[in-house]
Amino acid sequence: MAADGREYVLKISAPSTEQATVDLATSALLHIAHADPSLTVPRVVMDKAGQANPVFAFADGTFRVVSMLTYLPGQPMQTVETGQLQRVELGRLAAHIRRALRNFRHAAGDRDLRWDVKRASGCVPLLSFVKDTGQRRLAELALANFEQHARPRFAELHQQIIHGDLNPHNVLVSPENHLRLAGVIDFGDTVHTFSINELAVAASYQAQGKGDLLVDPLSQVGDLVRGYNAVQPIEMVELDVLFDLVVARLAMILIISEWRATLHPENRDYVTRNSFVAWRGLESLARVTREEAQAYFRCLCDMEQ
Repeated sequence: MAADGREYVLKISAPSTEQATVDLATSALLHIAHADPSLTVPRVVMDKAGQANPVFAFADGTFRVVSMLTYLPGQPMQTVETGQLQRVELGRLAAHIRRALRNFRHAAGDRDLRWDVKRASGCVPLLSFVKDTGQRRLAELALANFEQHARPRFAELHQQIIHGDLNPHNVLVSPENHLRLAGVIDFGDTVHTFSINELAVAASYQAQGKGDLLVDPLSQVGDLVRGYNAVQPIEMVELDVLFDLVVARLAMILIISEWRATLHPENRDYVTRNSFVAWRGLESLARVTREEAQAYFRCLCDMEQ
């Protein structure tokens, strides 16, 4: 906290982080501040020389990129009970971020980010790290579905730089009113990919279902679809592959988390914090065919069957 009472977040990159990667995130924030000031995202604080990402030499001999952002008050969506209203608003938020970033360009945007849903096929060699046979089978089917149905449509999908990780840890709600979204943090997964992935990623964390009711997981995704489409009309090709992208992202969460837990067992609790959500989502959506999902999403967006 500064002397005037304002709060900030000082971010110090790992020694291996390239300055261009940090600049991608801060440049995205600067672009949003200009393109849509109404979006509540951290603001970039420049140093005295007017730089957003200065490089400092540390006592251990490493050089690290440093950035300072304004602190956003709020409570992570992960910590509160959510319902239809928040999901619809989350869909709207995803669309607003897409629109704010639609003209944003950056040399580091087209990076090889493992979490990018466009690169879901890269998780196939990591399937063996999922030890539970039931979970591994569903993840394998999700990736096979992605290969069969989404990959052939790649050339038809609009691409741009997106936030890329609207998971409930990065979306804030108002502490006084949990129905109101209060902001978005962590632009560390910003990447140039399919525009619709902003919605697919956000939706994947909401598709957990309830008990044995088949409609629940699909209707939960549908809440985001309705909110998103109200702000940014979804193209037919995007609706056709949305289900494939959502289940692929769920498989990625499960696979990458287990792989990272093997590499860093001391951090297993942290790196697998979303694994249960991913498993619940895969299990719930496995009860729905992609044709049912396509028809439902088209109906929500008033598209012809």
